[in-house]
Amino acid sequence: MTKPERTFNRDLRYSQWHRNKLSSDCYCSDLDWIEWRSGKGIVAFIEAKLNRDRVTDFQRKIFLELEERSGIPFYVVRYNKDLTEFMVMRLNDNFTDVFNEAEYIEWISNLGGK
Repeated sequence: MTKPERTFNRDLRYSQWHRNKLSSDCYCSDLDWIEWRSGKGIVAFIEAKLNRDRVTDFQRKIFLELEERSGIPFYVVRYNKDLTEFMVMRLNDNFTDVFNEAEYIEWISNLGGK
């Protein structure tokens, strides 16, 4: 089992510092999840979005470049508020699938193969 969330709180000071102190040429985007497996290393990057939230064109460009340069798949996962439905999208090949919670657990657990 994974470790429990400790704070349920995110420090935004670095984000604000970056936005206020650096030029607009220094764009920064955060990444929600890096899926790692023992013996395999990083198996996927995941950007998680509530169903109503969208990936911007610029985020899409960054995510595709990260996948291309690293060779590691990048997925956008959109989920509903009660976390019972997950839409998984891979941006580089237009892969899209919709999972219920049990199916999503199986999918994410099998990233990188067995």
